[in-house]
Amino acid sequence: MKKQNSYLPNLMILSALLTLAFLATGCGVTTPATNSDNTTSTVSTNVNTTTKGNGLGNVKNNNTGSSNSGNGMMGNGGNGNGMMNRSAYKDGTYSANGEYFVEGREAIGVSLTLKNDIVTDASVTLQAKDKTSKNYQRMFADNFKSQVVGKSISSLKLNKVSGASLTTQGFNNAVSIIKSQAAS
Repeated sequence: MKKQNSYLPNLMILSALLTLAFLATGCGVTTPATNSDNTTSTVSTNVNTTTKGNGLGNVKNNNTGSSNSGNGMMGNGGNGNGMMNRSAYKDGTYSANGEYFVEGREAIGVSLTLKNDIVTDASVTLQAKDKTSKNYQRMFADNFKSQVVGKSISSLKLNKVSGASLTTQGFNNAVSIIKSQAAS
């Protein structure tokens, strides 16, 4: 006759209790999805509730029309009172010059306005000396904003914009400086 392992039933009960506790606290009832604009949305498994934004707060109840922004454990800034309600960057407008090299040193001025770690406005100041660099900076200036505004500063890094790879490199260098300036 084989001796049964007496720990196995206890382990199964413990596992079931932990799963129930996890679900009872509201964890695990939402499924994050990435939208086409690279923001994350969450759809609750409850029929009448939807979550928009970062998937960790900002809940709107469709029955009452009331909204509750950021009250979860990870309120992600905003006006919520979540336990992890910290922004990595201070709100404000920051400016820096991003340098890059063509045949000599060139620079582009960058100004970003941040609110809850999101870029809400952006502008560039063309500072190129070389004629070709001036043209690339103009093309960059005409086309960069849609790739920056509304994006998280923490993950902001552009690839080539309008064929201006070196200007884009200068922009990214300026963003690195701005991240240091705005760090909480």
